[in-house]
Amino acid sequence: MQGRIIVEGRIGFSAQSPWTYVGTVRENILFGKPYNKRWYDKILAATTLVYDCRKFPAGDSTLIGDKGITLSGGQKARINLARALYADGEVFLLDDVLSAVDPRVGQEIWRNVVEGILKEKCLLMTTNQVQFISNDAFVIILDGGKIKDFGKRQEVEERNPDSFLQPHQEQEPSQPEPENIRGRSPLSKDLR
Repeated sequence: MQGRIIVEGRIGFSAQSPWTYVGTVRENILFGKPYNKRWYDKILAATTLVYDCRKFPAGDSTLIGDKGITLSGGQKARINLARALYADGEVFLLDDVLSAVDPRVGQEIWRNVVEGILKEKCLLMTTNQVQFISNDAFVIILDGGKIKDFGKRQEVEERNPDSFLQPHQEQEPSQPEPENIRGRSPLSKDLR
């Protein structure tokens, strides 16, 4: 397989496996870019890091890494997202940025970032948090690394209802299944 991709403009990227380097919270977000207080404060609020910074010993000047504090997975994920947003690109690639945060924070990030800061940007996002996706959003369902279906969410969901089950929902078996030790559908493990 071969092909060519042409992208015009800056790209903001937030990886599924978040990373930080030894430095302050602010340095990890700015990533060498000039400090713009207004934009920076907006990013901290959108990613809910403003609350964390209030608790850190030196706010956003707190050192993280080897000689600093240890961050939770959710904090690292939000710092990575903040770094991508602060770059203020035209195209954003967000790889499962909500997986490490609790549902309340995920909902706030969705509202502030996806429906807010990135509303007018080109966004390609992978997520299992389908409850946030609007019916008119364009979605692609992948299965085994291949495109299974694509289109507006409502249309795709009608064709693939099992792909849009929420983590708390379980699919009713259409045929009797072998007895499961916990009495739950084997699907429930995959849907968490």
